[in-house]
Order: sequence, then structure tokens, then C-alpha cells
Amino acid sequence: PDKLRYTPLRFDLSGNILELAIPDNVSPDMPPTELIPVFDIEASKSFGDANRVALMKVMYDFPRPGWRKRDYGSMTVTLRVHQKPVSYTGDIFQREHLIKAVQVDLKNDYQPFNDKVMKDGLAAGRLEYDLLGEIIWFSGNTDEEIQDHMLNGKLWIEHFITGLEYHRVYCTALSNNTYLSLDFEDMHANDTYFTEMYEVSSPYSDAILKTIQLSLRGVQDVKFIQKE
Repeated sequence: PDKLRYTPLRFDLSGNILELAIPDNVSPDMPPTELIPVFDIEASKSFGDANRVALMKVMYDFPRPGWRKRDYGSMTVTLRVHQKPVSYTGDIFQREHLIKAVQVDLKNDYQPFNDKVMKDGLAAGRLEYDLLGEIIWFSGNTDEEIQDHMLNGKLWIEHFITGLEYHRVYCTALSNNTYLSLDFEDMHANDTYFTEMYEVSSPYSDAILKTIQLSLRGVQDVKFIQKE
């Protein structure tokens, strides 16, 4: 990635400015797209029923050496802005409250799917053990499952999604009502171990993360309180 050309992107989110750069050698199936370079985070209706909006999505393919071998797989990078769950009132500029808000969103997204998989599978006579690879595991609220990252002076938390899907997701607060997520989803080929896919995709995700610059409107100091 250090030898690649990059495309800079800039997002204006009601005066909160996010800048990052993405490598140019993207998948022809999903070219670099600046879907929404300007977005009003203060207009609740703009988020829709899902309470989130994709600002940018791009994909990278990872071929194996040699023309006869299949690719390792692909990585999709999605930048989203989320509206804080209505049911959650904590100040998400504080780390523990952001984690809890993210967890509410993850449970709303994935628990109904997991419940249906287990119910249908058990009704069909399958064992619970057989269904474990078909559900989606999202991280809990423990420090062991959440990692902290300082990106250009701002604290981002990283959580993981595994099982049927594999994601590394970085989140940070934009305001007390909204937060950003940068989602790196690894989609490995059937003959590729997840660890192999991670080895080839993580240099790209790391390279993107290093370019991040976020300026928050009206926030002079870093209020995002880290764990002790």
C-alpha cells in the first residue's frame, strides 16, 4: 500500500470535517465512490428507518500469485454515519457510553437474524452446534473485545463481527447524537482461511486508517474519555 496511488476524500457533516484517502487499485465491481460528500447530521429524517447512512463504499480484490490460483477474496470498506439509538441517553463522547450505543445498534441489526436462524434450524431438527457457523457474533461490552485507537488525535473504538460475516469496525463520536463507523468487511474465498485473508487485507485497512483526519465542530479539546 505504501507504493500505491491514493485518492483523497472529504466529507462535510454539518461542519464536522472528515478527510481520508483510499488506495486507487480497487475492484472493478465497486469503484471508489464518494456517495455523500455533504450530509446534515442534525436532520433526523435524513437517516431513514435504519438510523444510518452510507457515505462511501469501495471494494478491494486480493489475487493470489500465479494465474491458475483463485483470489484470496475481497474487502469492502464502508463509511457510515449513525444516529444514536433513541432509547439510549448516555453521552457518547465518553467511551463507555459510545460502546453501549454501538451495542444497542448491533443487537437491533443482528439479533433478529440470529434468533430466526436458530429457531428455523432447531425446528428442522438440526443441532444447536451445527448452527453456530450460520449466525453472526458481535462483540460484547468488555474491554477484552473492544480496542482503542488514536487516529489523528481522536479516539476511535474497534469492535469485531465474526461468524457468518467478518468485520473490523472503527467508531467515533461526531456529536452527542451521532457517530461515525468505518467498516472493513473481509470476504474470503472458500479455499482461503480467514487468517490468510486478514494478512493480505489488513495492510490496506491500516493504510486508510493512517490517513484519517477528523475536525469536530465546536469541540476544542478531546472530550472522548478513554478507559483507565
